[in-house]
Amino acid sequence: MFVEYLTNRERLSVLDILPLEKGQNILEIGPGYGQMTGAIAQRVASVDVIEADTAQARFCRIRLDQEGLDNVRVTAGGSEAGLPYADGAFDGVVMNLVFEWCAVRSKLPHEQVQRAYLAEIARVLRPGGFLYLSTKNRYALRLLVGGRDEHMAYRRFGSALPRAIGKALMGRERPHGYLYSFKALRSRIADAGFRIETPYWAVPDMRWPTRYVPLDDAQVGKAQKNAALSFGSRRISWLTRKMPASWVKHFAPGLVFLVRKHAG
Repeated sequence: MFVEYLTNRERLSVLDILPLEKGQNILEIGPGYGQMTGAIAQRVASVDVIEADTAQARFCRIRLDQEGLDNVRVTAGGSEAGLPYADGAFDGVVMNLVFEWCAVRSKLPHEQVQRAYLAEIARVLRPGGFLYLSTKNRYALRLLVGGRDEHMAYRRFGSALPRAIGKALMGRERPHGYLYSFKALRSRIADAGFRIETPYWAVPDMRWPTRYVPLDDAQVGKAQKNAALSFGSRRISWLTRKMPASWVKHFAPGLVFLVRKHAG
């Protein structure tokens, strides 16, 4: 399963929506084992990646060398949200399934580190540059029906619980991540100086996406009626098809935003 996760080409469907162009300089935050890095590097002038896990950073470097890609620079670091790059250095930033985890190595509150990351991303982006940010959804159907949440020590319902109840259940144990609702994350991104362009629905889920559906009611409704699409388990798929199209963004497995830094 792990090898499949690292090498499955279907997971690169994100490239269909990323506005990548020759000549661009791209930053990828938290590349993991380089699942997306090589594919991005083949489409742009250069890629910088910063990975907080030193072992993963080394793996990523070896993998890129084996793929013959010499336009990628790998840096180990970033656990405290500081980005060692100049202002306006990048045309785009990719942060895929990292935002929820980005304070896991920090003693600072999760929200504080997440706000700092967004501010740093805005700083290193040129005016008009894009940010692709994907993260899990606090109110994902999977959690609302009692699923276990890895960010809350695998407790049932997890992040979907009221914050005060979740905090009481965790006791002295620090949550392993911090999730947002659709509205809360959209607001946080906008407050950091970004213009919201297109939110997407990753189908069937965030880890194994095969397509990205723009979150407007017409396209969501069309996807709901597509019998060939799965939205997860049989139960989750049934619930997803039955809900109004306008609700899907609030209860989808994850949140995907493609946004732009304001030009001035």
